[in-house]
Amino acid sequence: MIEDIGDEDENLVYVNDFFQELYCVELAGAGENISFLPQTLINSLAADFAEDETGEITWVLLKDGLLKKNLIFTRNKNIAVQIQNAINSKILNFKEVFDRILSLFYSNEYEIDWYAKILKQKYSIDIYDEYKNPLNLLNALIRERAFINYDKCKYYQAVSYTNKFEEDEIKFDIEEFFKINFKGALYTKIVFDKKRMKAELESQKLNTTGQFNNRDKNKYKALIKSIDTHNRVLINTTLQVFDDYGKTVSTQVEKVANCKLDIINRSTRELSNKTPIFCTNKYFSRIANREFLYKYISFNSKLDSDKPHLVGTNKDQTFVNFGFVKGTEKNSIPKAHTILLGTSGAGKTQAANDILKQLLGYDYEAKKIHNIGDTNHIIFDIKDSFYNQIKKIHSDFPHLVDINTFDKNKFMYNIIDCDVVELNGRRNVLESDLDFASTLVSLVLNSGGGDEALTSSESEEFKQAIREMYTHDSYEKLTLVSIRHTNENEYRKLRELGYKEHTPFDEVKEPQYEKFKKPLLHNVINFLKQKESQYGTTNQQIRKKLVESLVHKLTTIQSMQIFSSYSRLDFEDKAIIYFRTDDIAGGNDYGYLVFAMQAILAKKIKAEQHAKRLKGQKRPLVFFWFEEARNIFANKLFREKEVFERIINEWRSYDMVFFPITQEPEHIPDSILNGFEIKMILTSGDDEEEKENLINNLSKRLAIGDNRKNILKTLPKYTMFVMYGDGAFTMKFKDDEAFRKIVNT
Repeated sequence: MIEDIGDEDENLVYVNDFFQELYCVELAGAGENISFLPQTLINSLAADFAEDETGEITWVLLKDGLLKKNLIFTRNKNIAVQIQNAINSKILNFKEVFDRILSLFYSNEYEIDWYAKILKQKYSIDIYDEYKNPLNLLNALIRERAFINYDKCKYYQAVSYTNKFEEDEIKFDIEEFFKINFKGALYTKIVFDKKRMKAELESQKLNTTGQFNNRDKNKYKALIKSIDTHNRVLINTTLQVFDDYGKTVSTQVEKVANCKLDIINRSTRELSNKTPIFCTNKYFSRIANREFLYKYISFNSKLDSDKPHLVGTNKDQTFVNFGFVKGTEKNSIPKAHTILLGTSGAGKTQAANDILKQLLGYDYEAKKIHNIGDTNHIIFDIKDSFYNQIKKIHSDFPHLVDINTFDKNKFMYNIIDCDVVELNGRRNVLESDLDFASTLVSLVLNSGGGDEALTSSESEEFKQAIREMYTHDSYEKLTLVSIRHTNENEYRKLRELGYKEHTPFDEVKEPQYEKFKKPLLHNVINFLKQKESQYGTTNQQIRKKLVESLVHKLTTIQSMQIFSSYSRLDFEDKAIIYFRTDDIAGGNDYGYLVFAMQAILAKKIKAEQHAKRLKGQKRPLVFFWFEEARNIFANKLFREKEVFERIINEWRSYDMVFFPITQEPEHIPDSILNGFEIKMILTSGDDEEEKENLINNLSKRLAIGDNRKNILKTLPKYTMFVMYGDGAFTMKFKDDEAFRKIVNT
């Protein structure tokens, strides 16, 4: 039984057994990709622990309703660490080990906590209860339940394996195992210690007396000798089934586990108060080649997150959660850009709203937001996909939401607004800001339908002009009166502070008004015209024509008036900033207007996130949502890989997530589609032809393989297929009819 926990090792549990120390490693168990323990890991374990009496592992597959766990128990922490470092897994702390042992002994009951995003168990132990000894409580529960399960549980023992000491392609089909309808666990003990293997065989040889002939005895002798000369392991498998599911369960398990199972009757078993984690029924142990394990101990691609943002059930109706930031403490997922793809009628809008609701932890019935401060959201919406939920949140929490209608007539952005840093006494402009200014100019020019984007030479000339102006502070400074009609609120506040109409901005001391000390587009144009004049007098005709072309393009931008004044923000700084963009959707200017607005917000948020990092403060994960994202990706400039890499990818280091939503992936350039770390896909729409086209398009461009392709073809209604890195899993959110009505009405 459980005796104690480690004083300095939170992963250690002491048990009342010959080998007292017990560790548990949880393997990925919720994904759609199947992998096996690497051959190098198996070889390393077999070699490193061949002379170690703790050189063993017990692989446990636990299935109990919503709960599905893939576990490896071991007596040796070095084994646990090697496994954790080799595959997608984590070493459990003692509280988690308690929970798993309770599951194995107690046959617990489970329900999903949709706000904590965890699987709650009905029976649990509070290890921090100062009035009760949690170890005594745990052991009491185990004793009580183990006694009850003496009549309720059935045990089956593997008496043979598909093993001819050859390197056959024998695989454990873990996917089929978890499809079997039963409650219980499959235990496979594997021993690497040669001394224990020999002792096991000697014991079995003694028990052949009077039962088997000399040929059988000689076989045992040969096996014992082979342990020193061949790569052998000892294996022993036990199936534990709660309740009576009939003989069919053991028959189905035999097929996936490549073994023959016989029921253990009460007169022979010694398991009334034990479990196969601690006790091996030695009479049925088998010696196998090490190669037998190469395709045996299997796991899936998805590990439950310790920092979950989303929770649901997979296509097999078992619990699954997911985190955008971390998979586990050892296996981190970066702040990953995400795309939501879905055919019409597949529930894309509902899924997007479910994701937003879970990220916020929004309980519309109790009028609570559980994850306030954990995630913030900038939403560029079309056709009111998010509007009804946002309106409901705004009515419950007006201090958290700012709802805006996008008015391009009031929108202004200083296209050459750059940050300057002091380095070795010299002013330096941030290169990322220069890159963005150049990219945005090209984006605006391209959005007009022509091919007027800046050439590489023009881009460099443009950036150099901005660089010189900022570095040498060589541009005309404006006074307060220049913003009287463009930035009315800030003008009024400055006057209230006592500044005169003709006070130069250089004399304004308050840091929040630094943006008015920066150059504007007309300053750059004038600077370039001077350069153009100089090139004309020094016979540099090629450079002169280059600058002429650049000035012409910048003058086109200036004539739009949107990008030639100081930036103006007509929205409030809140946790959720929502824009209804229907008024500009479908027009040539949609792409650059949204891109520019996003740029203002991204620049502002990056500064805030950076300041919080320096102060050691908690930073929210900030999501930028773009509904009907084909309006952005259709722009010619987005076909260039560098746009995504330069402008969007750097967001990740500031905890910012780019999250477009679309049903037409053909609009997305290959380089950008592949750049999304997370791809959420819905295919269960009403149009079979559209569904087939989406799957074929993704199959060709992402090389998803036949297995994933088949999953996409058979996805249930409202179930997402999520691909991230090399992994994949399915997820369906809570079926909430009341919330569906909120979204759709």
